[in-house]
Amino acid sequence: MKRLLILASAAALLCGLTGCAQESSAPASSVQEMTYADMSELAKTMKDADPDLPDMLTVTDSDEEAETNFLSITDDLSFDKVAHYLLIYSSEGKCEEIAVIALKDQADTEAAKAALEKHLDTRRHLFAQYHPEEVPRMKNAEVFTSGAYAVLTVCQHPDAVKAAFEQAVG
Repeated sequence: MKRLLILASAAALLCGLTGCAQESSAPASSVQEMTYADMSELAKTMKDADPDLPDMLTVTDSDEEAETNFLSITDDLSFDKVAHYLLIYSSEGKCEEIAVIALKDQADTEAAKAALEKHLDTRRHLFAQYHPEEVPRMKNAEVFTSGAYAVLTVCQHPDAVKAAFEQAVG
C-alpha cells in the first residue's frame, strides 16, 4: 500500500512537471522580439544624408515631453501604439522635416502612414497661407513604410535620406 501511494505521488508529480513545461514553452516560441534603431543615432544619420538641410532641431521619444511632442506629428495615431519616434524640423520655419515612427505592432504601419500623410497635407496648407515660397520646395516630400516604421521626408534629397534610413534600420 505504501509503495502504491509513493508511485501514485511520483506519477502525479511527473505529470504536473511535464504539463507545466509544455505550457510555458509554447508562448515563448510564439513571441517575436522587436528591435529598433536608436532614434538619436537615426536622426543624425538621416540629417547627415541631406547636405542642404537648414538648421534643424530634433525631438525623440526619449525627451521629457515625449507624448506631448508626438502630438505635433499627429493626434490620429494613439501614442500607445508607438515604440519610438523622432521628429527633425527646421529651426528657421522652413518646410524641411523628417519624421520616423517605430510601431510596437507592424500591423499599425498603414495607420501611421495615413497619419503622416495627413500631417504633410496640413503642413502644405499651412505653408501655402504663411510661407507660399516654401510650397514648391515640398514637391519632393514622401511618406513611406518599411517594416514596423512609417517615415516622412520633406527635404531636397529625399532619396539620400531614405537610403540612409534603410541602411540604418537594416
